Amino acid sequence: MKNLELQMGKFKELQIDEMENSEPEDPDEGNPYPGIPLGYITGLGRDVPHPKLAHLYKGNFGDPGLGMCRYAYNRKEYGYSIWRGNEGQNGICKICWKRAMAGLDGIENPYYTPEMRQADEELDKELNKPLTPEEQAEIDAILKGDK
Repeated sequence: MKNLELQMGKFKELQIDEMENSEPEDPDEGNPYPGIPLGYITGLGRDVPHPKLAHLYKGNFGDPGLGMCRYAYNRKEYGYSIWRGNEGQNGICKICWKRAMAGLDGIENPYYTPEMRQADEELDKELNKPLTPEEQAEIDAILKGDK
């Protein structure tokens, strides 16, 4: 039993030595934007004539997701158009950076009015409604090569 206790004590000493001598993991390893948490991208707004301040978006290059502050959205349209992956001359928006560091979610577009939302919902309904039998027959004829 004493032999086992000695071995366990030695094992614990080895673990402690390894922990003291090992280098801490780099939280920014593999991160294209050191200092910004993973899962966020930068972008410059295209609606600004000379954009100098980059904003953060919670997403990736394929789908930037939601902006982290209201200034991340275009004011003239209800969407946003950004040059992805760019940092401005003046760096990154302080509001976006603080929200990202706190792990908060992005904000909904403040310029997206209820009327715009209703119009989008009506368009979705129109585009996703089932085909009438006549429309389906016409599509089938085209696919078969009859037309």
